[in-house]
Amino acid sequence: SEEYSNNYAGGADDDLEEFLMERMKYDLAANNFQYAINYSLECSGEICGDVIIENSAYNSISTHSALSAAGLPTVSADLEVATRFKTIDPSQRNEDAEPLHIRHLSAGTQGTIWWIRLIALALLKAADYWNDWERYPAILFIDEIENHLHPTWQRRVIPALLEHFPGLQIFATTHSPFVVAGLKAGQVHLLNRDADGVINASTNTEDIVGWTADEILRVFMGVDDPTDAETATAARELRRLRDAGPYPDIAQEEKRQDDMRKLRQKVNRDLLAGGPRAAEDERFAENLAAILERYRQSQDLNQENG
Repeated sequence: SEEYSNNYAGGADDDLEEFLMERMKYDLAANNFQYAINYSLECSGEICGDVIIENSAYNSISTHSALSAAGLPTVSADLEVATRFKTIDPSQRNEDAEPLHIRHLSAGTQGTIWWIRLIALALLKAADYWNDWERYPAILFIDEIENHLHPTWQRRVIPALLEHFPGLQIFATTHSPFVVAGLKAGQVHLLNRDADGVINASTNTEDIVGWTADEILRVFMGVDDPTDAETATAARELRRLRDAGPYPDIAQEEKRQDDMRKLRQKVNRDLLAGGPRAAEDERFAENLAAILERYRQSQDLNQENG
């Protein structure tokens, strides 16, 4: 009413209607701002819910002390909006415990909360603070989207973003097989540099659903031996000796066989299988062998009974 008296003192119906419209827009913007803060935290919780346990954040007061020009102590205070969070930390189990400040959280949790909040507030501003702002169409460019994230969180980040911001088109670089896992045909663009230094791009033609991290590393990221450096070196040497074939010299061939036996002790046979679905192929072979063994036993039993 005071604002109306100061700015719309004419008393005309048009002035009152304009004031009410402005007030309604202000209230809508304020409500959507608070909603965006909580909504972004809900999205962050989909990624790092192992740490954050509520979809609402708490405000805190930041105080600053300094000396005035006269040398007297002065204290100023700022309101920090939604900078404290309830977490699984043991100190939070008491109902009266103060939520942790964001600066006390891990780098991965801090980063996830901040940049997803930035996305939400940017979409809210672009939509002029109106409802359904979370569906506003936008493009997100992000480098190394997996930075500071646990592998489990890396696997969640893309699905969480697309679920909460369906109008968002994401262009992200990554070196993580967990980010790539679950993407559909045409969503992964692999960049390779050839011997002349020219970069070529290729696109996946099938869904990357059900693939293991090893398979993604081999097929998309050129990691032939996804293990430690010593085992990878042993695997390469074992392949070289195996591909060399039998030596005509008996002594050399015996040494080759002996070297191969020693290398096999260091290298898991799954590592040498290579290619996508290697683990699934081995499990299939094991199951088939078990079925054939049961069949052989049943045939032997039938012969004995006969």
